[in-house]
Order: sequence, then structure tokens, then C-alpha cells
Amino acid sequence: MYLYKAKIKFLNPIKTPVHPSGAIIASDTFVSGIMCNAALVGQAELLKESLFNRQVEFSSIFSSKKIQTFAVRNAVNRITSEAAPFPSYYWYAQEGEFWFRCTKEKNILALINLLGDSGIGGQRNLGKGRFVVADCQQVPETNNRQQLVSLCVPADDDKIDKKQAQWVRRSGYTEESWHGQPNRYKDHIWAIKEKTPLDSIVKGKITMLDDTIFHYGYAMFVPEETSKSY
Repeated sequence: MYLYKAKIKFLNPIKTPVHPSGAIIASDTFVSGIMCNAALVGQAELLKESLFNRQVEFSSIFSSKKIQTFAVRNAVNRITSEAAPFPSYYWYAQEGEFWFRCTKEKNILALINLLGDSGIGGQRNLGKGRFVVADCQQVPETNNRQQLVSLCVPADDDKIDKKQAQWVRRSGYTEESWHGQPNRYKDHIWAIKEKTPLDSIVKGKITMLDDTIFHYGYAMFVPEETSKSY
């Protein structure tokens, strides 16, 4: 397999948290979105098989360029019912980047472009989350220090210092377009956050919720020098 790094531009900037990893779309959400679009062109089962066999890997999407916006909000005093304005700041991602490994990048890019047309994230109904792939390059694999760039649900035999790892709780809703069932709430899991320093390479796993629904928790590592922004 070959390693690729892609850069995307959001057609409408999306709100982004200001945590150190810079991840704005988790790999689990990214894969679910790609699966939905694969179903539209009859490739869902083929992609699912490739994911489970680790013939294709996806990272989370990270913010590479963001802007800060300012807004005035009001706080209401519960005793006097008086409103007190206060400043509020938000960060919005204009551009993002991600990594993927595969053997046929054109097929994967076609599915990612479909996802860009439909949008990704929780504000698609507001017209946010749509993007275009601005650049995609193959990058070299090295034996240098590796960095985790996806959410990782540790496999049973992964050796991890659970107290040192940075954990995040994942849940979310399913999309009916590829598994043929009504949308439903995903059972929550705990995953290791992107760019968490780890003493060793771990595998991660896919957590099955039923015969069709799963959390994508395979660990994807890339050379640390490759994980720097453009």
C-alpha cells in the first residue's frame, strides 16, 4: 500500500475545537461518510471488506488553516432578569488535511470527492461541511518516529498505559443509506485521541455494534515529519 496526504478546502468554514490535536472530523465519522457515498455507487461491501482487511486506512481530518470570529452573546441574571452582554470567540476551519493508505488511490479519491459534494459533520443541514480536494500527494514511508493520526480503539492485545493515554468518548448516529436500517444512536465507546504520544505502535480494532454497524477504530500511524502541515 502507498501513503497519501490530501489537502481540502471547505466551501463554508466549519466550527472547530481548539484542542491540541487539531482534529475537526474524527476518523470514525470520516469512514462512515465515505461508506454512505460508496453505497450510492454500489461499492459499500467492497469498501467494508477492504477496511476490515486493512487494505485501506483513513486518518481523521485535521485543521490546517482556521480563522477566529467574534460574536456578542448575552447572559441573563436569574435574579434580576437583566441581560449582560459578553464577547465570545469561535474558531472556524477553512482548510483541512488527512492521510490514507491504499493501492488504488483514484477509486478512494472518487469516493472522497462524493463525500465533499454531500458534506460531512453535524451541520450539513446548514450547508456546512462541503469541501473540495485541493491537493493529494503520495508521501514516503520512513522508519522514523511515528505519530497516531486516527482515533484508536485498542485491540485486546495492544499494550497501552491507560493512565497516560488521552481518551475521548465516541457515539453518534448511523446513516441508513449504506446499511439499510433506520438511523439510530450508536452505543458509545472509548478511544485514544489523535496525536496522543504512545510508547509503541498499536493496531486498534473495529468495534461491531451489530451485523452492519461498527465504530472504525484501527490505528493509523504516519511518519512524524509527514504529519506536519503543508
